[in-house]
Amino acid sequence: MVRSIRFIPKQAHQTLGWTLRLFLVSLVALALVFAGKAVEGKEAAGRAASVDPRALIEGTTAALLAAFKREQTAIRNDPTHAYAIVDELLSPHIDYDRVARLILGKYWRQTSPEQRQRFINEFRELQVRTYATAVLDYADVDVRYLPTRQPENADRAMVRTQIPRRNGIPVSVDYRLHRADGRWQVYDVLVEGVSLLTNYRASVGAQIAQIGIEGVIERIGAQNREAVPPGQ
Repeated sequence: MVRSIRFIPKQAHQTLGWTLRLFLVSLVALALVFAGKAVEGKEAAGRAASVDPRALIEGTTAALLAAFKREQTAIRNDPTHAYAIVDELLSPHIDYDRVARLILGKYWRQTSPEQRQRFINEFRELQVRTYATAVLDYADVDVRYLPTRQPENADRAMVRTQIPRRNGIPVSVDYRLHRADGRWQVYDVLVEGVSLLTNYRASVGAQIAQIGIEGVIERIGAQNREAVPPGQ
């Protein structure tokens, strides 16, 4: 089961939790669908990062699944090893600097460089732990691709997918990417049109208004330190 994100206010937690859960399912779905391509591994994802946004998602998740299978004994002996795998294979393809700027919004200019970096570090660790847990928790899911939205020569793209549900109505999961310095990186995920980034921004903004940026950073850090290792 995916652990709840406790630093998010109660009124926003239900929507964000649902969005995050479906995003994590979609992440694992991609890995399962493209497991046959896992032999391409990390190098394929690296090549795709500079070429094609859809190929980036496919290659990254295939490499992630392959690593979890290959390292399953090490993960059983030390569940936190899963964090290192996710950080190595997934994190380079997420633009955490951009995500942090967008989440903090107006507060970004009110924080010091040191506070910004601490927020980025703690938020990245939170995501790594959540993704690692999801990869271990979910299986037997499927995914269908829709045409990618990317104007010609544009530096932004949306990789669109659908995940079927038992009631027959698929869930749309769309990945927003941008290209900087020749590389594609993910910065947002939309589930049924609900932006994970927007939810985080509203939640974190409300928390900063109450306890300040230092309080938010400390709260996320405390959650990271208290987190139960994946698989336990």
